[in-house]
Amino acid sequence: MVEHRILRVDYVKAINIFFVVLSHTALSVSYTKFIYAFHIPLFFFLSGYFFDYSKYSNFYQFFNKRFRQLLIPYFVINFLTYLAWLFIGRHTGEDASLQINLLEPFYGIFYGGHKGYFLHHNAPMWFLPCLFSTEMIFYLLFKGKSKIVHYAFIIILLGLGIYGNYYNNISLPWGLSVVPTTAILYGLGSWFNYKVKHKFTYKKYLALVPLSFLGLLIFASLNIKVRLSAAEYGNYFYFWTAALCGILFFVSIGNLMEHLSLKFEVNLKFLQFIGQNTLLIFSFHLLAGGLLKGFTYYLLKLPLDIYQLAWVNHIYSLLSILLLVPLILIINKYAPWLAGKRTK
Repeated sequence: MVEHRILRVDYVKAINIFFVVLSHTALSVSYTKFIYAFHIPLFFFLSGYFFDYSKYSNFYQFFNKRFRQLLIPYFVINFLTYLAWLFIGRHTGEDASLQINLLEPFYGIFYGGHKGYFLHHNAPMWFLPCLFSTEMIFYLLFKGKSKIVHYAFIIILLGLGIYGNYYNNISLPWGLSVVPTTAILYGLGSWFNYKVKHKFTYKKYLALVPLSFLGLLIFASLNIKVRLSAAEYGNYFYFWTAALCGILFFVSIGNLMEHLSLKFEVNLKFLQFIGQNTLLIFSFHLLAGGLLKGFTYYLLKLPLDIYQLAWVNHIYSLLSILLLVPLILIINKYAPWLAGKRTK
């Protein structure tokens, strides 16, 4: 069962990280709204998928483990990508025309967000401190509490999410502005894995695919472009409906892929590999994409306008991930701690 569980989650993570990379390209408004409706909510859901209080004897054990897995990679990778931006990145592309205070992105590393030019050198890194905050607060709120208290906290978190969406535009450090929403997504992942998934059969997942995809399309199109990192949800009902439909869709796809790959003995090890290394792809894909654009512009003499084409951006996103494979292999072999993994 453990191997099967990892397989389905790895497949979903591999697909979703492609959409994360793709979301940072020039896409149509409707396509962008579609991706932003589900890709980050889905990662918070998947992060909670394997969470279980029984794995940790106390809060400090949980804190230490997640600090090692999330924050050490966060700080080290941020410093590395900040240096790359300081000496190279800020002199190229759009950054060359921006008057960015050289220390502002550096301060952003400790602030843990990308408001304004914070984390400008590597904006996607906001996810790691936000996930850390989400997990710590979730553990403290729900550990050892009764169901009634759980329901009360969920209502409070939803209320805080609504308030933050409509009435408060303050961007708190370490993703605390969005924790009321991400904590619920995280908890849903754990709840689904341990309480719900056994009730779903292959046929139910098959039926959920078109229904959940239709719901995702409808409510994503009705809403604005969601920016979870900035607590910009648009219509809160539309946001939650689209996010949940997106989660159901990709969870169903992952389960069907696992079922079919095992039934027909199809080797999907590359997808497993990508799914197991999403942290590194999340952290370095902008750097890889910049190198790819530099190669096509300076060496192949292709105009940058080609990156306005949707099909080019799909290929570009795939190549950005493939370009990172050698780096991932090196890190996994010589510095697995940088990927949040234990040293063998």
